Amino acid sequence: MADSKKEERGEEDKVVQYDDPHAGGRDRRGVCLFSLHDEPSIPYNDLTYVLASIHGAANPNVVRFRAPSSLRRSNWHQAENSIQGQFAIDFPTLSLPEIQFSAPRPGFKYIDVSAPFDDVRAEEIVKAASTWQVDGEVLGEAQFVGLPTRDMLHVIRFDKIPAADLQDFIHFLPQLFHTISPSHTITIVDMWKLEYNLTFNSPHQQSSTWTFGNSRIVLFSLSRAEGAKVKVADVVDKWPGWWMWKDVAIGMVYPGRYEYCTFCKYTAQKQEGPEGRRHTTAMSITRTLTPEQDEKRQDKNVDEEHVPKGEMNAMQPEEEEEEQQLDMPGSFPAPLREEYATL
Repeated sequence: MADSKKEERGEEDKVVQYDDPHAGGRDRRGVCLFSLHDEPSIPYNDLTYVLASIHGAANPNVVRFRAPSSLRRSNWHQAENSIQGQFAIDFPTLSLPEIQFSAPRPGFKYIDVSAPFDDVRAEEIVKAASTWQVDGEVLGEAQFVGLPTRDMLHVIRFDKIPAADLQDFIHFLPQLFHTISPSHTITIVDMWKLEYNLTFNSPHQQSSTWTFGNSRIVLFSLSRAEGAKVKVADVVDKWPGWWMWKDVAIGMVYPGRYEYCTFCKYTAQKQEGPEGRRHTTAMSITRTLTPEQDEKRQDKNVDEEHVPKGEMNAMQPEEEEEEQQLDMPGSFPAPLREEYATL
């Protein structure tokens, strides 16, 4: 549970948890509106930490480290055995962890260490791994730590929800989840609203009030009917970045989100077809440049090497990475049946 200094009970006995004070005075807090298990399953601050990560999506209790630049596909299995051996020294009574290589972004290669939550918590792995070595280099500080839970949970933030339609949007969520991920059972576990502290100055006194910021954070569980193992990154990679609802483009922010073009937005989320095919901002800029301008752009290192793309299970040659970038899945049709709006 969150730090007691950052948690209180608000109106109607709702759980209220706070971000650290903002340097510019724009303080923010989360108000829990719904909890499947009466109390929030994951503290608000853990959710905002995950949402702010630039290191892709990872399953709960996974520890993600930056892979040494010298690590190549040819010595990957050797590195895997080395990590498991060092894990066995620090945790001699536990089964060996699962080790995976991932590349959510070109130029950003990661090593994921995963062990059952009931065996060892991610924070314990973080402490032990500070001295582990891979390919002759210290593994170092963890880049990302998955949610502290044994359940398959993930988080998403919806932005720019019209204040007048909040309840309608809540009832619409089950339908939305079913539409974007029909092969998975998605259950809403917790729901938070974001509030910002606004200060008002008058000639006689200063006052402040908390106001809704038009965003909701939703913690949800993922499962498949056949009980197959779920990898969060593979699921959300197929999700859109915006959803048109009541003529409003609702923003969708979640770890593992494709870096959609910020100019084209929801008009370019499709996986296939010549028009509206999903692409990044850098790709959009490149298409508008003359050869001379593109050469200058590359000289400034503003090229597609730095453009995020979907997660891969193994290291790919550069030409394969480029091909995979062009085949990323994309957007979805308009919302479907009303019977899914059951929340």
